Amino acid sequence: MTTHAGTLYEGDVVKVVRKENGDYRVTDDMGKIWYVPVENLITAKN
Repeated sequence: MTTHAGTLYEGDVVKVVRKENGDYRVTDDMGKIWYVPVENLITAKN
């Protein structure tokens, strides 16, 4: 997922903050906020 602010790569781990307008607001490991459609997210297994 690429925007003017950077790139969120497949396989990057993000933290879901909340659902907004049909998408999820997530943060990456650098603290950058992204709005990601739910179909682009998977649950990580520990």
